[in-house]
Amino acid sequence: NNDDTPTEDRTLSITVTDGDGGSTGSQTVSVTVNPINDLPVVDALSDINLTDTTGADIIGDINDFITATDVDDTVLTYAIDGGNISGGYSTLAGTYGTLTVDTNTGTYVYSPDSEAVNALSSNTSETFTLNVNDGEATVGTVLTISIQAVEEGTVSFAEQGAAASPFADLTVTNEAGVSYSGGYI
Repeated sequence: NNDDTPTEDRTLSITVTDGDGGSTGSQTVSVTVNPINDLPVVDALSDINLTDTTGADIIGDINDFITATDVDDTVLTYAIDGGNISGGYSTLAGTYGTLTVDTNTGTYVYSPDSEAVNALSSNTSETFTLNVNDGEATVGTVLTISIQAVEEGTVSFAEQGAAASPFADLTVTNEAGVSYSGGYI
C-alpha cells in the first residue's frame, strides 16, 4: 500500500519457482502493521539577546514563535515546562523576565524585568524549556535569554560650599515654651 493511510492488516501470497521449470511452491503470509506515534519535530529557537547600558534601560517585549510539525497530522499544543496554564496561555516568571506562550499557536512573548536587568553588574543568562505536545508525546526545546550587563554609573554629589545658617539670629519658641535658635539647613 503506497498511500499515507496504510492498511493495518495485509495478506501476501508468495510463489517461488526454481527457475528451470521444476517445482513451484506457494505460501500465504499475513502481515500486521501496528502504527506508532511519530514525535513532533521542533525547530531550534533563536536566543534572545538583551544588552544593558549604563543608563536606566526600559526594555520592551520580545515576540517570536515555536515552529513545529508532526507527520501524524495531529493538533499540536504548546506550554512552558513548569509554567502555569490559564486562559489558553502558559506563563512562567524567570529571574529577569516573564515568558508567556499561546498554548494553541506557539507564539510567545518574553517581557524583560527592566529593573532586574538594570541591577546586573555582570553578564548572565536564563533558560526556559518550551514543550510541544501531539496528544501522546512531548518534545522540549530550550529558549535562552542572554543578558550583557554593564555596571551602572555611580552618582556622586559634591557640596559647593559651607552649610548656610540663614536663621542664625532667629529664635523659635514652641507652644510648650521651649526655644530653639541658631539652626542650620
